[in-house]
Amino acid sequence: MLHAITGKKSKFYRRYLGHRESGERRVCEEDELTAMLLGPLALMPPQIMGVFWKELLLSRHVSDLPDGFPVSGEMHFWPKRSNIEPDLFVTLTWRDGEKRVLLVEMKWGSGLSEKQLHKQWQIFLSPEEQEKAFHLFIGKNTIEAIKAEQEEDVWNGRLQAFSWDAVLSVLSTMQRENRQQHKDLQTWIEQILGVLPKLGLRPFFGFDRITLSDACLEVSSNNTVFWTGFTGFIWMPCIIIPAYESTLFFNA
Repeated sequence: MLHAITGKKSKFYRRYLGHRESGERRVCEEDELTAMLLGPLALMPPQIMGVFWKELLLSRHVSDLPDGFPVSGEMHFWPKRSNIEPDLFVTLTWRDGEKRVLLVEMKWGSGLSEKQLHKQWQIFLSPEEQEKAFHLFIGKNTIEAIKAEQEEDVWNGRLQAFSWDAVLSVLSTMQRENRQQHKDLQTWIEQILGVLPKLGLRPFFGFDRITLSDACLEVSSNNTVFWTGFTGFIWMPCIIIPAYESTLFFNA
């Protein structure tokens, strides 16, 4: 399906943007996207599959990881224990026998159910697994995962929340750097980078050129510089606001 979408042979992706066929009532968007985007990884040799997961964790500077890349591993989609069903359960094993477990919950359009992440961590994983596990949340934004952690932090630093934009950035970096360990992933990465923009996700590569305005050149220590998108840099003079007892709002 990835090739059909990037090759402009299918508009199937529109269902993830809200399109529905006549009579179609329910679309399992998140499950379909999970299978379409990450399913190919499960078909690759384990040592290749493991490179992506470690690079994703390294993008958050996770320190509790063995050196090098995994030599074996498995991906299980929608496993169930005690009626708890995360989207992915990934096991990674290094050459020296060290193991890490990844519990992955992916969201696209829907939100988390009550205590969903807490139940996954506390009920699905055994205490022994928790010691070597990371809980990965991937969604359009990370607000719900952050909120869950603030309500009750049961992870002790092992909950890692990624936006889809962050995942896209990691893949773009892997494609651009094209290190030896990334080479066998390049075909898959190319397809993912071709599909995600059709879903409204595009990586930010930085600025090709920035033209400083005359106003910016006049900036002194008394002025604050603002980046205003495609307009460029501008400066805003310091404004003295009188004290008020009521709350002030800025109306753009």
